Amino acid sequence: MKAHIDRGSNYDLVIDTSHISMEEVVEDVLDKMRRVSEKV
Repeated sequence: MKAHIDRGSNYDLVIDTSHISMEEVVEDVLDKMRRVSEKV
């Protein structure tokens, strides 16, 4: 199962949730968003 989040900007976030818990997915998303916002 894949979760696809489109922020409407230049990047797409694709998370593979088949082997990780929801908590880890949320952590991963927040981490990626943090890194993206640092680049901008």
